[in-house]
Amino acid sequence: MTVPLVPDAARISRDPQILNALYRSLGNALSHWQHVETALYALLHRLLCTDNDATSTVFFHIQSFETKAQLVDKLCALRLTNDCYKDFWVPLRKEITHGQDFRNGMAHFEVNHIYADQFDYKDSRFPVALTPHHLDRKWKRGTTVKAIYVEMLEANATESTILAKKIIQFGYQNVPAWQLQVKSLPPSLQRILEIIRNEASSATPPQQPQP
Repeated sequence: MTVPLVPDAARISRDPQILNALYRSLGNALSHWQHVETALYALLHRLLCTDNDATSTVFFHIQSFETKAQLVDKLCALRLTNDCYKDFWVPLRKEITHGQDFRNGMAHFEVNHIYADQFDYKDSRFPVALTPHHLDRKWKRGTTVKAIYVEMLEANATESTILAKKIIQFGYQNVPAWQLQVKSLPPSLQRILEIIRNEASSATPPQQPQP
């Protein structure tokens, strides 16, 4: 989804109802993204073939999610058969990258009010969106910029849970001794993984345009 590029800080909405809807959906989407990081942690744990303390040290020493995903990618290439890597992991890795790009938008875009003459209520119930920072010159090459609406954030919360389940299912179906290794994780994490699987099983993400 895109909106006209009008870099004007005064465009930020002051309507509490509109802003509360955006911030509530943003917080919900960001918190659900943690399901993806948790699932990736479990996958890394199995691929490292080590104890939980070592996995925790490695995973949380790395600051960026992109680098964590790259490490898991390298280990999948090392531990799995070539066919499994290409046929099952690579497509999932592309989904993870897409989710990562959306997450980065949630973390780094700014709140932007959409003027009435530029807004279509078929796109959203609220004339407000997250857009790239108006001081970021790389977004000023055209007349429009990417925009994340409230409905896209609401959909993303569900999509993140489903993506997390896909990562967990990938481990169960393709990584040798996955179940045995998962049992070495803390009981609290084992319960979270099971909750993610159950939540995703009952969820169907609404179809929303992508930013």
